[in-house]
Amino acid sequence: MNTEPVFQPQTGMKTQGRYQAAYLAAGENPNSANIRQVIAAVRRHLWMALAIVGAVVVLALISTLLDTPRYTADTSVQINDQSDEVLGSQFEGANGTGPSDWDIDRFLNTQLDVLQSRGLAERVADRLELGTRERFFSAMEVPTSAIAGDQAQDRSLAVDLLRSNLEIDLPRATRVATISLTSTDAALSADIAIAFAEELIQANLQRRFDGTSYARDFVAEQLE
Repeated sequence: MNTEPVFQPQTGMKTQGRYQAAYLAAGENPNSANIRQVIAAVRRHLWMALAIVGAVVVLALISTLLDTPRYTADTSVQINDQSDEVLGSQFEGANGTGPSDWDIDRFLNTQLDVLQSRGLAERVADRLELGTRERFFSAMEVPTSAIAGDQAQDRSLAVDLLRSNLEIDLPRATRVATISLTSTDAALSADIAIAFAEELIQANLQRRFDGTSYARDFVAEQLE
């Protein structure tokens, strides 16, 4: 007994062909028929598409509400290229009339490097005692198990967290640098950003004071 294969009718393809044939019979070109066919398919499944879009929107909203908010505090500091005056002679550029543009750019880049340096982050961490503040580690979303309880290790961790959450921006058309710090604690972010600006100013004052002290000691030695 011979068994012939039985082919199941493909309803979707037959329906598609029937719609297309009807459009072609009406005198429409194939492209227009295809567009009408797509529109018809969208209309048939419109409510399903709207339900899927609505579900995605609801899930995105729930995810946003459950996410921990993070706050970025910005503070600005003006960086002036003031040349050191040692023994009464001003620093001069290559043309002998003052610092060149290249010298100014180098100074500004140096200040940016200082802002992003580990040394300045250590000054801020020590000033605010961040290595011993659970509030700081919580604001940086550090689990309690990651806190060693050792003063030196916790201080090093605090410095690393400061540097990884710090952003410095200095547009080329200005000498005002923007210091940004991000954490889950808005007030703490502001305190840390301000501390970075103040510590930069203190570091520059200390550098100038050290330069003046060196010049004073040098002159005293020469007088002796």
